[in-house]
Amino acid sequence: MAKSSINFQKTSIGSSKHNLRIEQVDYLISDTKYNWNLRTQNEQKLLSKNLYEDAQQNYKKSFSQKLQSKSYEWEAVVNLNKEHKPQDLKKLVDVLEKETGFQCLNISIHRDEGILRRGDNILRPGIDIFYNKKDDKFYIDNEFKTVINTDGFKKQKNLHAHINFFTLDKKTGQQLYRKSLTNKQKISQPNLKPMNRKRLSDIQTLVADTLHMERGKINSETKRLSSKQFKKVAKDTNDLKNQITILETKLSPQPEQNIINNIKNWIAPEPESHQAKEKDLKEEMKKLREELKKNKGIRKDYAKLEALNKRLIDKIKNKDLTILQLQKELKAPKKEISNTDENDKIKKLADLAAQEINKLKEALEDANYKIERQEKTIKAYKQELLSYRGSDRQIMRKELSDLQFENKGLKKEIELLKNKPISNVRNSQEYRTLQMEYDKLNSSFLQLSNEQEREVQSGISPRP
Repeated sequence: MAKSSINFQKTSIGSSKHNLRIEQVDYLISDTKYNWNLRTQNEQKLLSKNLYEDAQQNYKKSFSQKLQSKSYEWEAVVNLNKEHKPQDLKKLVDVLEKETGFQCLNISIHRDEGILRRGDNILRPGIDIFYNKKDDKFYIDNEFKTVINTDGFKKQKNLHAHINFFTLDKKTGQQLYRKSLTNKQKISQPNLKPMNRKRLSDIQTLVADTLHMERGKINSETKRLSSKQFKKVAKDTNDLKNQITILETKLSPQPEQNIINNIKNWIAPEPESHQAKEKDLKEEMKKLREELKKNKGIRKDYAKLEALNKRLIDKIKNKDLTILQLQKELKAPKKEISNTDENDKIKKLADLAAQEINKLKEALEDANYKIERQEKTIKAYKQELLSYRGSDRQIMRKELSDLQFENKGLKKEIELLKNKPISNVRNSQEYRTLQMEYDKLNSSFLQLSNEQEREVQSGISPRP
């Protein structure tokens, strides 16, 4: 059962094409016929046009000046459960309209998005698989040439709805989606409420009660990624997992070599020493077995050790083994057993590195998301600022300045995250073998960060 969630954002260009599935998308897991829309695209456009014309007239009557606001359509994405029907969304819209004063332009219920899951294995549409509604099958390519076997995988749907709102006041034509109010507005319009964090939190509770769902965590930092963002993060995550797998493979124990061949490589002409005795060998073998047990050796390791023990006993009986030669004979297996322990340490370091990498990636994604939202808000505020006069304009300028200042702080936060040292790993000598691999992984994060920032600067708004 999904937890309730509602997420408001400025309606982007092409939103209706996405919501109504007029625009072809490649990340579906079922036919779009299971979706539902309140209105067609033309009906939505006509309704928005009529509401804006009414708002222009009402604004001029109320304030004796021309309405200049261009930011008057916002979209809410709402989580759903499989039991929810169009009637439930209509009821929710009625509640939200009374609470906010917004007017609903359209509702789109999406039941065709999600993933395929089998245990921990996940297939992501648009990345790993592509759905063809003509034959209701999945393919490994978007040209639908090669069918992929999905036996055992179950569809895990991302059920949600998009609600498009017209946010200008029905009576005055004023913008209702604003984060603060002037003193004049507070006095003249006591029923007008700012869309600040507290009110948005109250609306979250209202949605949960109306849809009879468990409310999401209060003040949660969880964010809903757009389809484009999700595909990009998923692809980068898969790439990182592959690189970590390669790293772990490089650090795994090398193919076992023949102990006797290793011993021969260590043997060299030795100075004379006392003849080795069986008790000398017995003591050394006892130490090796204890070390092997400590390092969780397998049956094959013990078998090799016993074969070596038998061969050395024969040499001792034939008086063909000195103490010095015995030490040389045991040097290679001692090193091999010790290397098993070292490999375990390096594996643990690799795990720590992977964990730190994931933490760093999440932190970078979170900071980038905050910057993206702030940039969009700043852009909307700049547009909104054109329609304000007098004290309203001064308040909006101050809020814009505060947002830009906060944005600079977030960018500094990203720089700190990028340069964050990985303690417990980087200071270890063994980690030198991981340094080059980690730098490659970190460069992937930097590339992701730069690409997302370029999108924000170019004014590209991700679809909800």
